[in-house]
Amino acid sequence: MKKNKVLFLLIFIIALFISCASTKKENTESNKNIEKDNKKGTASKKMSFLGWIDVSEKEMELSMGIVTVKLKPKLGSFNYFVSNKNKKQIPVLSTSNEYTGTSVQLKVGNQVYKLISDSKTKVTAGKGEKKIYMNYEIPSVADVRIDFNFVSSEDNSNFDTLKIVYTITNTGTKKKDFSVKTIYDTTLGESSSTHFFVADDLPVKNEVMYKTMQNQKWVISKNNNASAQFLFNGGDTTEPQIVALANKVTLEKDVWEPEMFTYRAFDTVLSYNNSAIGVIWPSVMIMPGKTSKIIHYVNFATENEQPKGERYVYSQSEKTSDFSQKLIDFNDKNDENNENYLEHNDEKNQNYNLPLVEFNVNSLEKEKLSVEYVNKLIQRITELEKDSSIVNREEILMLNAELDYILSVLRRQ
Repeated sequence: MKKNKVLFLLIFIIALFISCASTKKENTESNKNIEKDNKKGTASKKMSFLGWIDVSEKEMELSMGIVTVKLKPKLGSFNYFVSNKNKKQIPVLSTSNEYTGTSVQLKVGNQVYKLISDSKTKVTAGKGEKKIYMNYEIPSVADVRIDFNFVSSEDNSNFDTLKIVYTITNTGTKKKDFSVKTIYDTTLGESSSTHFFVADDLPVKNEVMYKTMQNQKWVISKNNNASAQFLFNGGDTTEPQIVALANKVTLEKDVWEPEMFTYRAFDTVLSYNNSAIGVIWPSVMIMPGKTSKIIHYVNFATENEQPKGERYVYSQSEKTSDFSQKLIDFNDKNDENNENYLEHNDEKNQNYNLPLVEFNVNSLEKEKLSVEYVNKLIQRITELEKDSSIVNREEILMLNAELDYILSVLRRQ
């Protein structure tokens, strides 16, 4: 009986040894395959659980003057930093969760895409002369490239400003409406008693939404260490549809335009002292293969220095053309111009058999002499031409007259 037990025990030990050896061999082979796959992946782009990643670009940054931009292509996130006199980098946007508190969204028709690296979006990044950029590719839908261009607000001074350019390309097969929303998760104002300021250093104490920035001009987030001035008006900036200053939770709700209450402070039950800037630019109809651009600026300052981005932005208008002077020069010819346009419209009216449509050039505001406004006119005319109703035909004539006059002024600048 004892011999049988000893024999059984010996057989069990031998079987266990063989099993362990086999398992070790399988693990060794598996590790070799993983190692081989990893080596192969480092030489090319691959798909991961997060999405498309260029593994050669784990993080990228560019510093010029007092400004630093850091990109995380693996997530599609970015952040801005200001360097003080001791070369310490002060974050302007939240650094939590690898900068993902700040986000960009693209609305195509009724579909909203959050521009992050995932299974639907391929993110890459790169550098150019005085700029760093990130590109978001949504296959068969759109490419959105964000260029962060470094500029100086004054001649012969350090780089202290970012010119941010969004280039949206329709990579689909049909023309569609495209709109961009950016949520800046700001941090500087959260350590002070006032989260934001607008032009003339006016404090913003509660959540607020602006439908135009012609009065407020810009938004400043600041504390004793640094300031960031977000400019949405003037020069070649693209006028937003909405600029909202609110708690970040308010701006992140699952609606395109935030629901605002002007009496509410920058706190909610779920989020205390967490303010953000939400910007929505007007939708633009883009044809397949064509592009549209959005431009705004951020100026930076350290310690007690005052932001001065408006000097640069508004000086761009003066350098390219003095719109006010052009209009003064044309005032003496208003009667003659009006007669010319009435004749021009009369010829078009004969084709449509419509009453005469007048266009008074005296009503032309300075803001209308811009590329952005011209593009809006062309888009509106295109939309109206789809409908043959009498009302739309009359509006088409008015818009064409206005467009012709604006182009005639711009050609002479």
